[in-house]
Amino acid sequence: MTDPGEDICDALVEYLNTLQTTAQDNDEEKPFGFTFEAKKTQDIQEEFEREHADLKVFFAPFGETEHKAGRGGEALITWDVSMLVVRRLDVNGTREQLNGLVYSIRRNIRRSRLKMAGRTYVGAETVIKSTPAETSQRMQFVSVTRLSYEGMD
Repeated sequence: MTDPGEDICDALVEYLNTLQTTAQDNDEEKPFGFTFEAKKTQDIQEEFEREHADLKVFFAPFGETEHKAGRGGEALITWDVSMLVVRRLDVNGTREQLNGLVYSIRRNIRRSRLKMAGRTYVGAETVIKSTPAETSQRMQFVSVTRLSYEGMD
């Protein structure tokens, strides 16, 4: 049996990369205004602390919560995955533009209505959003969003 949190991350990576590849193959406009490759990381904290010149979008499982949902031992489980977006700030990638990118990715995932690894999207929370004071020290944009998915088990 595999970990659903890992499976959700894999599905999100595949979804975002396929969306961009399809647009490129069909000579369509970039779906997010920026080009990036989504990846699953084994250590999101390491990627958070590392400086990235190019735009990176990482996914990693964060945690899960379960609530008993019947007499038969079933549970409603919420799996949370973290999405980390990082990039060095410059004239081609300002804080405002990159915050817009994060919003665009979140909105696209929400509106897709696709189940990720058989789990249903139920919400998102911005955990870290770069502020001008934070970004001026390292000139690095960093945003962490927690995406939540639910399913019965």
